[in-house]
Amino acid sequence: MNLQLAILAVVMSCSQQTEAVRYQQGAELLKRVAAVYSSAKSLRAEFTQVRRGDGKTYEWSGAVILARPNRGRLDLTSPPQLQVLDGTRSWRLDKATGRYWRENQVD
Repeated sequence: MNLQLAILAVVMSCSQQTEAVRYQQGAELLKRVAAVYSSAKSLRAEFTQVRRGDGKTYEWSGAVILARPNRGRLDLTSPPQLQVLDGTRSWRLDKATGRYWRENQVD
């Protein structure tokens, strides 16, 4: 019985070390990525998002543009919508109906 507990303690110790090593490696990677992009003034990316739920599949696609400080634009092609953010307010336009909304952004 004591041998089994000793083996279990060694296995637990190794798994914790492995987890700690993985965490440290991940933290170092994030620091390197942040250093590369810290001087970036803007970012643009095309995307497609798929969500499945309630027996249905929902899909969004478009482009996201982020700019410093605190500005953003989300231009969806499917469904056709545009959202613009200025750091304090958000405007959203439904291109199909021509309706728009203005909301305060939440911190």
